[in-house]
Amino acid sequence: FSLFWTTVPVVLAREYGFSQTQIALFALVGAAGAVAAPIVGRLADKGYTYEMSLLAKVIALLCFFPSLFDLPNGIIILALTGVLIDFAVQANMVLGQRVIYSLEPQSRARLNAIYMTSIFLGGAVGSLIASSLYEFGGWESIALVAAAMPLIALIGFVYSAKKEKQKAHTA
Repeated sequence: FSLFWTTVPVVLAREYGFSQTQIALFALVGAAGAVAAPIVGRLADKGYTYEMSLLAKVIALLCFFPSLFDLPNGIIILALTGVLIDFAVQANMVLGQRVIYSLEPQSRARLNAIYMTSIFLGGAVGSLIASSLYEFGGWESIALVAAAMPLIALIGFVYSAKKEKQKAHTA
């Protein structure tokens, strides 16, 4: 998320000649991703937490692939990527906090602090590496690294879910 949104203004200015005002207007496309919170929250309340979490991670992974190709409508692809990555991140945050708030009350505050700290640290790392990564390998390197992060999360998520199922069967 932060890797994408730190780099996009540079891409818009350099590759598309956008002004600061145009870049700010472009950033508003990400607000469309906020629609994820109520939708995902309702679906999680109906018992689809696993499926929604899986879907959010898959969307976060796949949304970067179209931007790897030099398509004639690159700006539209960037905008779509912005909406999808925001949707996926919002969904994951809602689902993660839902899990935390379902735990024992005395554990919630500490776990939420750890959860939010890890999110901010991940965002800081994304922002930290964005400029160097873009200068080194262009947009392709940004898209590949940005896709690799949700891929790692997806692998961990599927692996831990598989272990939980095995544990439930042996118990």
